[in-house]
Amino acid sequence: FPYLMFSFLALLAIRRGSDVIRGWQQAGWALLAALLLYASYGTRTIGIALPGALLGAELMRQRKPGRFVMLVLGVFAGFAIVQSVLLTSPRGYMAVAHFSTTSVLENVASYAKSLSHAWESGFSQAAQGGLTVVFSRFAALAFWKRFREGSLEAFYVVIYLGILIAWGAQIGVRGLLPVLPIYLTYVVLGITEAVERWKKPKARALVAAVAVCMAITYFGGLRQRPWQAALANVNDTSAQELFTFLRSRSQPSDVLLFSKPRSLALFSGRAVGSLGAEEPAGESVRFVRENGVRFVIQSSWTPAAYDQLLASGQFELVFGNEDFRVYRVGERVE
Repeated sequence: FPYLMFSFLALLAIRRGSDVIRGWQQAGWALLAALLLYASYGTRTIGIALPGALLGAELMRQRKPGRFVMLVLGVFAGFAIVQSVLLTSPRGYMAVAHFSTTSVLENVASYAKSLSHAWESGFSQAAQGGLTVVFSRFAALAFWKRFREGSLEAFYVVIYLGILIAWGAQIGVRGLLPVLPIYLTYVVLGITEAVERWKKPKARALVAAVAVCMAITYFGGLRQRPWQAALANVNDTSAQELFTFLRSRSQPSDVLLFSKPRSLALFSGRAVGSLGAEEPAGESVRFVRENGVRFVIQSSWTPAAYDQLLASGQFELVFGNEDFRVYRVGERVE
């Protein structure tokens, strides 16, 4: 994943640059960090969490930004402004985002459930949930300690998750991947710190329990079927037919609705929104109406929210192949 690579390289460059004292070396690290911050932001708009985390962590530690941080943020801001003027801006994402207290609460529950897949067990969902709770408590202990110390990574996790949860769409475990390595690191750090505080018998028992739980988690997963039905990808004939239809039969200003918005936006050249996996039909209808959605794209692997939406209003089937169906939104969707 390009965003994952750029974001962690940016975090590394900031750490290295912050330790450099000599002016020209510090300026070089600042330029590299700014380029990587911009690459992260250019790849995914949520990358704005990185410069926000840099500023927040700096203010926590020193009360005012130092020269290195100001240089990094200044160069990054220059690149971002040039992009917004000459190329594109995040307004397209904001146009199809929908904010509400209900959606925030639903996103918290959805992403908590998605996090449990990091500890997926081959035996039961109860075991998976239990492991998630236990390991997340260790991660929380390590996170809180580092947040109070002004850790850049801790601030990044807070801002990234804040944006992810506040944004109306749900993208499941894919949305958590950019911060999942930090979460797993905090789990290890939390366990290590707990072992250091406890007496040896307790520490050994804890390590043994963790080892058993990890073995159950991963060896249990091997009992599952190693194959799944392949999902359509952008090189398939059916996907190419979909892109051709949308480019020829829709207007550049039309808004589309699909469960993989970024991929479809890239290959169709249209603004694309998405629904939460378990979003109520009423919320989906409101989103379609308020954002002027013109076409809804459905496949065999889109979430149930799309089926509920299509069953709730006037939609006309205008395209179909073995993997995709395209529905035109009627004049009155209720």
